[in-house]
Amino acid sequence: MKSRILMLVVVTGLLLLGSTVLAQAELSAADKQQIADNLDRLVSATNRGDTETLVSLISPLNPDLQAEVEERVGNDIFYELHYSPLDRNIKLLGTGGARVKARFSASGPNWSTTGFSTYFVFEKQDEQWLITDTDFHRKLGADFVSAAFKGIVYVGVPIVLLILVLISRRYVNRKNALGDRSLWFLLLANGITILLAIAQNWDLSTLLWIYWSQSVTIGVFNFIRMLELGEPKPALFFLLHYGFFHLGYLVFLAAGGWGEAEGNGSSTAETMYILPAALLFLANHLYSYIHNRRKDSTRQNVAALMFYPYARIIPMHLTIVLGAGSGGDLLFFLVLKACADAVMHVIEHAVLRRAREPQNAHSAASRAES
Repeated sequence: MKSRILMLVVVTGLLLLGSTVLAQAELSAADKQQIADNLDRLVSATNRGDTETLVSLISPLNPDLQAEVEERVGNDIFYELHYSPLDRNIKLLGTGGARVKARFSASGPNWSTTGFSTYFVFEKQDEQWLITDTDFHRKLGADFVSAAFKGIVYVGVPIVLLILVLISRRYVNRKNALGDRSLWFLLLANGITILLAIAQNWDLSTLLWIYWSQSVTIGVFNFIRMLELGEPKPALFFLLHYGFFHLGYLVFLAAGGWGEAEGNGSSTAETMYILPAALLFLANHLYSYIHNRRKDSTRQNVAALMFYPYARIIPMHLTIVLGAGSGGDLLFFLVLKACADAVMHVIEHAVLRRAREPQNAHSAASRAES
């Protein structure tokens, strides 16, 4: 019985393979050349904004598709298709048509994209291979780029945070983390900022001014910790490097790089909230510094102290900037920023306290022996 089933599977596979070979044989070299020529004409017409030629390449039996293409494709578009060799990217359909898969690069005013896939379905009508279905026109524009980027960020940022949480399990004592009052203070500061941002409908510029001030505060306290280690040269190098980074950031914000459409930056109503929110984060990090100073290792690695501030601020700033760039829900990304902030806070102090454990264990053993 098993051998008969196996034979049936083999015979079916051979029949399918044979039918595919026969189907491919039905598409002559001239047909393939005409399809390739029409795709070249489509690329050239798209780059010229020649909608008349584009419409002529689409089957008159599909007037809705003709209207869509005519509406979507305009001037100032640069378009390239990558489908060579054609034989590997073409598939004959049961209806007698052919489906071509391709990747494309495109750009226009304030948008660009590359590496995404597209398709074209051709059918032969009156000795001409005409397009009866495609999605190429739907992928030409800032709305497609924004939607694609939004999807990547919505999936990618939570995954990165989850990875950070999983990594932190190696170092973090859950009981100690949940009992860390500086962590809860940090979450409170983020929570108040989120509530005000939503209630007052802040723009991105206002938020970045606040989070820029938080980043500067983190750097200042880290600089103090490095000086306490008696490492003035690395501390000075960190101050210059971190300081120039935030100076450039400051110039960008002051120029209104993330302001509203008019480029005027934050409104006066929003500006009045920047200082109180910045002071709230300053109070949080001052408390965290005092609260964790004795608990963290007294033999901290100066190289680690130079790395931690960047590891701390980059996830939270990328979360906000990528979220804004994707046109996503501001609340969603603000919550993710708060999570990134909290996770990096926990990891930083957990690693420092872990470094102290061998020293504490050695001290305890020495006291026991004496």
